[in-house]
Amino acid sequence: AERTQKTDDLTGLIDSQIFVAKRMQVEAQQFLAPPEAEAAEDEEVMVWAEIDLDDFKALNTIYDHSTVDFQILKPLAALLRESFRETDFLCRLGGDELNIIFRGVKKSAVTILGQKIVDVIHRLPLPEPSSGQFKPDILTASVGLHVMDRSMLSKFNLTSPELVMNSIRKPADSATERAKFLGKDRCEVYNPDAEGIVPTFEVYLKSVLRKHEEEFRQMRHRQDYATLDQFQEHLAAAARVVYQFKYPVAVTA
Repeated sequence: AERTQKTDDLTGLIDSQIFVAKRMQVEAQQFLAPPEAEAAEDEEVMVWAEIDLDDFKALNTIYDHSTVDFQILKPLAALLRESFRETDFLCRLGGDELNIIFRGVKKSAVTILGQKIVDVIHRLPLPEPSSGQFKPDILTASVGLHVMDRSMLSKFNLTSPELVMNSIRKPADSATERAKFLGKDRCEVYNPDAEGIVPTFEVYLKSVLRKHEEEFRQMRHRQDYATLDQFQEHLAAAARVVYQFKYPVAVTA
């Protein structure tokens, strides 16, 4: 019974928010222990990584749920586990969302770490779909990193699981959303200064089109180019209306 409360039956990963928060408390306490002298430009940081698979609904359309579970999610969890250090803590807090806690990462290596996560996901071989379905080229994910140095982490209130998840997880979630917005299949590091930046319409349109990438692929597979062009035109027109509503200050004549 205890195992069911703490781990996901499919991947064997911890899936309890309370248990993950407690683990984060322990990791933070160990990380905040007085460090050896280190150069400021290469200090160690703690990283919470959020991995959100791209186009997950499309995957469940191309494959049946059992195939997604046992030939994509389960082997992906195993691949991620073997690709990083034994001390890195991998967990699953959502259907298509995986998280990793990295402790003792060199600040100069954070960008490399984020790209490694993206590259590892590319390595997972995708199964053959049922007849009539177009097989995606590779598996991709949007990755968000919340990078915390000792000074930042010491200011967080880590006395309860709710406060831990609020302090640690929400910024990574914001970075993940930004990665999706900027085109998916990439990693973004949380930067509070970038949260209020208004995207250009071209960037916004690209994010809208990427959300429908699987429909585009299916149309190209059927060589239904007339419908594809019409579909893209309608999406662009609808995106313009939404963009004007969401970012009225950015709209120009």
